Formats: sequence, C-alpha cells, structure tokens
Amino acid sequence: LFLFKKYKLTRVYNIDFQNNESLFEPDYCDLDNLINIVLKYKPKLLLELGGGYSTLVIAYALNVLKKNENHEYKFITYDQSKDYLKKTNDLIPENLKENIEFRFSPLKAEIYNGVLMSFYSDLEILNYDFIYEDRHDHENTKLAGDIIKLENEVNNDFSFCVDGMKISVDYYKNNLKKKYYISGSFFHGTNFINK
Repeated sequence: LFLFKKYKLTRVYNIDFQNNESLFEPDYCDLDNLINIVLKYKPKLLLELGGGYSTLVIAYALNVLKKNENHEYKFITYDQSKDYLKKTNDLIPENLKENIEFRFSPLKAEIYNGVLMSFYSDLEILNYDFIYEDRHDHENTKLAGDIIKLENEVNNDFSFCVDGMKISVDYYKNNLKKKYYISGSFFHGTNFINK
C-alpha cells in the first residue's frame, strides 16, 4: 500500500517530494488521504496546524481545483517553529504559493473546559471549511485544543483531519459537540467529516 501511494503521488500526480532531511519523512498514505479530501470537499478556507509535506499536497490539490473548476480559496498554514515554517515555505514551488499564508505562532498551554490543552497563541478565528492538524505536542501536554476551541467559536460547520496525535483524536471523539462521520486511522489520518 505504501509503495502504491508513493507511486500515485510521485508519478500520477507528479508531485516532487524534494529530499529534505530536516523535514519529517513523507507519509504517502496520509498525503494521499489529504489530496482526496481536498478534491472531494473543495474547501474555500483551509487551515493547517503544523506544516511540511502536507502543505505541499494541500496546495497541489487546491491548485488542481483552481485550474479545473476555477475554484477560489485561501489556505493558511501555521507552525510553532520559525525554522520549520521557513523550510515548509521553501519546499512549496512558487506557482503553488499564490493563495497561501505562512504564519508563525508559538504554542501555549492553558486550562480550557477544565482540561489542560495546548493552543496556537495567535490563531486567527475564521470560518474555516476544513482543518488539517499535524503538529508537535506542547512540552506540558499532549492534548491539542485548537479544534475544540474553533468548534465553539466559528460560525459554520467544518470538517477536519488529524494525523497521529492519538490523545487528541480520542479526546475529540468523546468531547466534540457536533456530529461527524469518522474514518481513517492513526497511520494515515483520522477524518472527521461534518454530517
């Protein structure tokens, strides 16, 4: 399966995964899942919490929609590391950067709904259609809280995908207020698609 997904992304989609030892190794199953979600649900305002090769494939899929369907979008990607954010920015070809905003925001840990969670300090609250979360844990807690907070504060329904982050995924499954179709797995992203 891994080799098939790698072949699909590199040969069929023709995405160049530049070998960069300072970025995490590409997870081709997760990246294929992201492309499929973006192409199917066509988000207009997409948020990424933690960049890397995922930023590349999301930008690729959004660009396909723009070329084929004149799809208008805005893509905001955050990272808690200035260095990793720069490396992600350098990874993206110029022709895919047109509607991407790269933002730095350190993580903070605080009590929210009686539970210690971590959050991006400067996360802009907007009516996102789709969110992809794949970031490092805060040193004081493995539980990410941005999805919980956004669900309470944005004015629309959104779908999201979380790569790994088992503690956060388990918390989301038991504490989100809205209903989601949940699919996927720890290994290639858990999808929460709004019902």
